[in-house]
Amino acid sequence: MRNYIAQLFLFFATLGCTQLGCSQSVPTLNVGGEEGGKVASVIEELNEAKGDDKKLASSFVSKDVAPKAKELNLYNFYVKGTPKIQGETAQCLIMVEKTDGSPVGDFEWELEKKGDAWKIKKAPLK
Repeated sequence: MRNYIAQLFLFFATLGCTQLGCSQSVPTLNVGGEEGGKVASVIEELNEAKGDDKKLASSFVSKDVAPKAKELNLYNFYVKGTPKIQGETAQCLIMVEKTDGSPVGDFEWELEKKGDAWKIKKAPLK
């Protein structure tokens, strides 16, 4: 009986991994080193913060620059390519799509380093 349960468990675990993509390799994004990774992290965190005005504001250089959460909540943002970093500024090509997956376009965003953290300075959506 235990052998049957173990086989059943193994079968469902294998099936689950196959269905969820456990056996697939995840492509890695070349973000250009440690600082590029920090820039890319800001964009990833933006996707999580976009529903909360306070969290959203912390992603931008100032509250004056930060859009309202309801404006960004309609979109998802992805780094496309390697961020171009020059000292305390960075430019990053961002792929924007609606939350339903339909493409909006690619836009050049600007970030600025404040202390150890990168903050979004300009984030055009059109």
